[in-house]
Amino acid sequence: MSVALQFKLTQTGQAAVWNANNTGTSLNLTHIQFGSGNRAPSGTETALLTPQQAVAIAAGFSVSTTQIRMSAIFGGNQNYVVREVGLWAGDPAVVGSKLVGYWSQATGDLAMKSPGVDFIFSHDMTLDAVPAGSLTILADNAQSAMLAMITAHEAAANPHTQYATKAAVQAQTYTAFTTAGVAPTFTLTASPAIAAYAAGQRLRVKFGSAGNGADTLNVNALGSKSLKQYDATGAKVAAVIAANQLVDVEYDGVEFVLLDPLPVAVMPLSALQLPVIDNATGMMPVTITAVAGNGGTVSLAAGTAFTLGMEVVAGVSAFTQNSASPAWTSPALVANAEYFLRAQFVSGVLTFYVQLGALADAEPASRKGTVNGAAGGGFFSTTLDICLARIVTGAAGTTPTLQKVINRRSSRWNVTLNGTGTVYMPIDPFTKNARIVAGNATPHATLVTYIYHGSGGWTGANYSYISPNMPTGSLSGSIYWAAGNVVIIGSNTIVGDMFVSTSAATFDHSSARSIWQVFQTEHQQGDTSTSSTSDELLLGTGTKTMRQADYDNGLAVSYANAVNSQLSWEIMQ
Repeated sequence: MSVALQFKLTQTGQAAVWNANNTGTSLNLTHIQFGSGNRAPSGTETALLTPQQAVAIAAGFSVSTTQIRMSAIFGGNQNYVVREVGLWAGDPAVVGSKLVGYWSQATGDLAMKSPGVDFIFSHDMTLDAVPAGSLTILADNAQSAMLAMITAHEAAANPHTQYATKAAVQAQTYTAFTTAGVAPTFTLTASPAIAAYAAGQRLRVKFGSAGNGADTLNVNALGSKSLKQYDATGAKVAAVIAANQLVDVEYDGVEFVLLDPLPVAVMPLSALQLPVIDNATGMMPVTITAVAGNGGTVSLAAGTAFTLGMEVVAGVSAFTQNSASPAWTSPALVANAEYFLRAQFVSGVLTFYVQLGALADAEPASRKGTVNGAAGGGFFSTTLDICLARIVTGAAGTTPTLQKVINRRSSRWNVTLNGTGTVYMPIDPFTKNARIVAGNATPHATLVTYIYHGSGGWTGANYSYISPNMPTGSLSGSIYWAAGNVVIIGSNTIVGDMFVSTSAATFDHSSARSIWQVFQTEHQQGDTSTSSTSDELLLGTGTKTMRQADYDNGLAVSYANAVNSQLSWEIMQ
């Protein structure tokens, strides 16, 4: 919108206008000049008080016989306050040019010209006592084209495509992205593309899948950088990433850091729970490989979730950290040696390692093993150090023996038996004692039910039973020790009898030995006879050599003709 300024026709300008009128010509207005002086116009002015910048008129036309509309573009890096305006016939810098009209005021400012910003001057000028047709505006064609471009630029919905619009900022169009790929290698395509990583770059990221605790992010194929997060102590640790998680991620010059801190509860070491592997077996999937010239290697696949304590104050406090196994392979193992695969946090970094040791090793006071240590690694999991497997290497070039360690929230298993079959009871090299409870409260209607050890390696067993309804102290029957016999866990020797049995064992895994005992009671529901032969107390014992198959698959328990028989298995590590 044009603003009318009341210009004063100068005496020089008035003479030039009347001269042009008398000769049948018109005076050509060509330039507009800005200045920074203040004064009340008198008509005697021939120049501006404090001239600053003069430009050619970009466009103009007569609105009426006494009013002219003009536009000009004041560009460049000048910086000044506009307090006076001059209308010129000719370039003010050229001798002979005339100041035709002048506007100013005693005090006050009209506008501000800032450096690097185009100032578009568009005003109506009113000149009194000017003969009609005596003034002509000469516009600079180049300036007119520029003015047209600026007008189109101002009318465009998004004239500066290199800048973010308000809507784009609100929608985080240039900073919010969803990752591609899966753990542990996430990728992200920012648009416009980031040319190079720089400290302070921040993105709003939606992770398309869950992380595994050893994750990286690669933005615009610039290279993978570790994803970290701050723990309760302010240390950077492996980031915890859930599927579809929204989080601000900032590059700190080394790694990408999730700016949401980990919600943790720091507690005394004694209050921390033991590590737990988050799968049905409580065992970490481990692979062993024979390697020529040494004892082999042990490897982990990525993605098995587990919990493990991370120390805050050494020897005092810690918190439970959710983690996941990375893809990892050990260094070459020494032949004919005993190793333990373990993991702990070292300066906030989840570290897997192997340590030489023996099953008799005591737990260190620090609750942590020695990374790649030469001895002492054969202790069970602690709150700060999880033991994942025992590895016994043989001759160079042969495949090591692997015995995985159970890290489970509960060390008990329960199963209901029906029909005939076999179940397997998990065991590991840290199982010191174990117990089976088997019961058959719903006898088979026509057959005798049996529950017995189904694995091999039994070196012998015996079995005896007493009938309480026989004369006091009488031994009703006995099966003497026989090599190769298997301990019977439970059986009703008479159809219709119920029974309950407890079997306990103790182990020496270094020598691959175990000894078992069993005690069973049997009775028929509703039988109140004092001379019933169904009442029996049974006692037995046996020894078994532990085989590698027992650690690989579990101890086999076979059963026949079961009807809702209950079997419970408990290990004590």
